[in-house]
Amino acid sequence: MEAKTKTGVRQKYILGSVLGIIGIIGFILFVVFLFKQIKEPAPKIQVVVPGMHEIELSEPGQYTIFYEYRSVIDSKVYMTGEALPAEILVTFYEKAGDQKVVLQQPSMNNTYKMGGRAGISLLEFNIDDPGAYIINARYAGDVEKPDIILAIGQFKLFGVIFGALGIFFVSLIIAVTGCIIILVAYLKSRKIKKEAQAQ
Repeated sequence: MEAKTKTGVRQKYILGSVLGIIGIIGFILFVVFLFKQIKEPAPKIQVVVPGMHEIELSEPGQYTIFYEYRSVIDSKVYMTGEALPAEILVTFYEKAGDQKVVLQQPSMNNTYKMGGRAGISLLEFNIDDPGAYIINARYAGDVEKPDIILAIGQFKLFGVIFGALGIFFVSLIIAVTGCIIILVAYLKSRKIKKEAQAQ
C-alpha cells in the first residue's frame, strides 16, 4: 500500500513538472508571438504615387490602404506630413478581368509607427480571391504635388490581441495546474514521511 502511495506521489510530481514545462513553453511562445507582431506591424506592400502599380495579394479578406507619411523606399526617405498634400483619388482592380474592387472609408482609424515608418489608414477593401491587382492613384485635378507613399496590408489588431490573450491564459492555466499538482504531491509526500516516522 505504501509503495503504491509513493508511486502515486511520484506520478503527481512528474505530471506537475510536465504541465509546468508546457506552461513555460507557452509563455515563451506568447512572448515570441507578441515580439513578432510588434516587430512587423507595418504593411509590407509599399507604392509611390501618383502612379499605377501591380501588386500581389496572397490572402483573401480585408485589406487597408495606408497613407504612409514617414517612409523609406530604395534608400529614399519620404517625410510628407500627417495630412495629405491634396485630395488623392485611388482606384483598385483585379489584373485579370479588370474588375474594380470597392474601396470604402476605414471602419477604424488604424495607425502604426515603427522605426522609420509611420502611417494612417486611408481606405479599406475586401477581396475573395488572392492574386495580382492594380492600384492607380492620382491627385484630384492632376495637380502637381509631391510623391507620397501608400502602403497596403491586412491590419489584424483584434486577431493579434485575441491570439496573444489565448496563448497567455492557456499557458497560465496549464502552469498553475502543474504547480497545484506539485504542491499536492509535496504535501502528500510530507504526510507519508510523518506517518513513517510515527511508526
